[in-house]
Amino acid sequence: MRSSMGFTLRKLPLLVLVLALLCLCGMFHVVAVAAASAKSYYDLLGVPKDADERQLKSAYRKLAKKYHPDKNQDNRDAAEAKFQEMAHAYEVLMDPEKRQIYDHYGEEGLKGAPPPGSGGNGFPRGASGQRFEFNGFPGGSFGG
Repeated sequence: MRSSMGFTLRKLPLLVLVLALLCLCGMFHVVAVAAASAKSYYDLLGVPKDADERQLKSAYRKLAKKYHPDKNQDNRDAAEAKFQEMAHAYEVLMDPEKRQIYDHYGEEGLKGAPPPGSGGNGFPRGASGQRFEFNGFPGGSFGG
């Protein structure tokens, strides 16, 4: 029996299993986050990833003049949103610590969230949120 989507209904459990595994591994989340934030902070400011402080400052000043809400009275709301977005990107990229976090983990890392799939300490969390950590063997040793 075929559905209108082009796959057999017998393959549906396999599809569900694959999606469940992707969610558990955090891969689905990573793909969703990457798709949601199409423009990076570097793209917003129009600078390369290896831009230095001078390049960042120059790009920000040029764009701040262009998108300042006072200079865009006809479309003030859109200009204000763009201006705030650029200011946030500039703030992150000018701070070496924030920039390193952003480069490694993206916007999620800046929000203080651990990388997808980790329990914050490198160990995955269980279904109820508890961490899987090794606390030693029962009895305190290998042999007894």
